[in-house]
Amino acid sequence: MFSSPVNNESYREFENWVKSDAGEFAVEQKRALVEQLIAGWPRRGRNILEVGCGVGYLLETFWEAGLDVSGIDAVEDHLNKTRQQLGDRVNLTLGWPDHLPFDQEEFDYVAVLNPLSFATEPEPILREAFRVARKGVIFGFFNKYSLHRISCACRREACPFQVLQWYSCVRMLTLVRRISGGLRGSIRSTLFGPPATWNKGCVWKKINGAVLPVPFGAYMALRVDLERRPGVKPLYLPARAPLGAE
Repeated sequence: MFSSPVNNESYREFENWVKSDAGEFAVEQKRALVEQLIAGWPRRGRNILEVGCGVGYLLETFWEAGLDVSGIDAVEDHLNKTRQQLGDRVNLTLGWPDHLPFDQEEFDYVAVLNPLSFATEPEPILREAFRVARKGVIFGFFNKYSLHRISCACRREACPFQVLQWYSCVRMLTLVRRISGGLRGSIRSTLFGPPATWNKGCVWKKINGAVLPVPFGAYMALRVDLERRPGVKPLYLPARAPLGAE
């Protein structure tokens, strides 16, 4: 079951925190992590759906990477703000992450980067993402075994917002393999320090700014490819100009 962001105090805390210096830094690192994971995906003429897109923090990243972009969110106000920011660059739908109103394999790629942390039960969301994707999916989640989690457990005031679900790398890989029929994923993580160090001026900047294939960062993402194909050389530069540069 997905916990409604309209009634969920944790989700509102998270949305407010994203506007802080630490939140902005964390969003930048999440973008870097996502860019690295999708670097090997073919993008020309391909589309992606972001489930739980919020106010569009990462939709712009997908658009700049050359993908045709769609988003779905359970809060209409979030979608209105995304329309103001991205205009006709994105197709938006109002709906729930565990009951996607789309046909099977309707999208090339699907990204679920926020809802898992605010869901009481992750499996329906994972199953829906696999159902509507043809070529690949990305799942993002907060890491149970990180300095972020430890600081939240030891000092209540150190936690910028309350996460409903924390996941270990092993648990997420186990869920994905069971639901996908044995497919394996590629893991990356970022934000290795506690939340108090998430800023551009801190001596932890280099550590927090790294994106590494190790399960110790506060935020992790898992990419699962749904088809076998020859490797593609990563392209790290955006395929489109940033918004406002045209």
